[in-house]
Amino acid sequence: NIKTCLSGHIHLQDEVNYLGIRYFCNGAISGNWWKGAFQEFEPAYAAFDFQNDGNVSRVEMIEYNGSVVIYKIIII
Repeated sequence: NIKTCLSGHIHLQDEVNYLGIRYFCNGAISGNWWKGAFQEFEPAYAAFDFQNDGNVSRVEMIEYNGSVVIYKIIII
């Protein structure tokens, strides 16, 4: 019954759909201990909207300065 898996800490942003489960790696707000981007990914965090069934319907990746850098509506 798993629909979505969230992770972070590796400072990178990624999304994969594998065997019907959506995997999101959400980056890290600390961004290499505040020294800037890590492998071209700025310090950021993710905001998700979930449907009642556990599927994700919207994702925002938000940089430390508050700028939305990725905004996505997911069609399921």
